[in-house]
Amino acid sequence: ILDPRPSGVLNDVLMRLGLIDLPVAFLATRGLALAIVIFFEAWRYFPFAMLMILARLQAIDSTLYEAADVDGASAWQKFRFVTIPELRYVLGALFLLRLMWTFNKFDDIFLLTGGGFGTKVLPVLTYEFSFRLLDFGRGAATAMILLVILVVFMAFYVGIVMRNVDDE
Repeated sequence: ILDPRPSGVLNDVLMRLGLIDLPVAFLATRGLALAIVIFFEAWRYFPFAMLMILARLQAIDSTLYEAADVDGASAWQKFRFVTIPELRYVLGALFLLRLMWTFNKFDDIFLLTGGGFGTKVLPVLTYEFSFRLLDFGRGAATAMILLVILVVFMAFYVGIVMRNVDDE
């Protein structure tokens, strides 16, 4: 699809529509490569997030909506004051999981761009230090930096969740 030659599907379509004159190397352009990687990741993990959200939506007690109806709440108010608060832990868990998975994302980024063109994230940098430059000390150091960042995010999230659980 993203082949930089005129035979690439996207280049072919854009050239036939007259939107571009010459083929574009989508994964070799700094801003475009990052945008494509982000789109690819969102496309790939969207179904998982939707299944988690759907499961929680189906588990919301219908009496909460009935009580909101009795109180005269509009559809927007029911969404804001019933649905969103019921989804907050699932959304938080999804945020934490996606954050950890994205921080550790190596394969997709490396296969799409080789770690170049504005997509050199810590896992790719760790790989380059360890296996391209054979500098295992630097590779281990970048892996430890990644670990510390993830632990900080996890501690922050768990602290918020535990504080909210104690309040309820």
